[in-house]
Amino acid sequence: MDHDSSVSPVVRKPLRLWPGLVLLVLLLLFRFAVKALIPGLQGFAWAVQGALGCAVAILLW
Repeated sequence: MDHDSSVSPVVRKPLRLWPGLVLLVLLLLFRFAVKALIPGLQGFAWAVQGALGCAVAILLW
């Protein structure tokens, strides 16, 4: 059997970690900092929405 030398192996790009790390830091900021800086139910709502948004973005990434 002859091997075709023109066929090159598939080169995959490495997985980039920085978007996931940025999203993780944002998630932690929403989870703890926003709730500490904005008191009451409004701060809680912003913290939950921001953390959920970051979690969904991490899952999609």
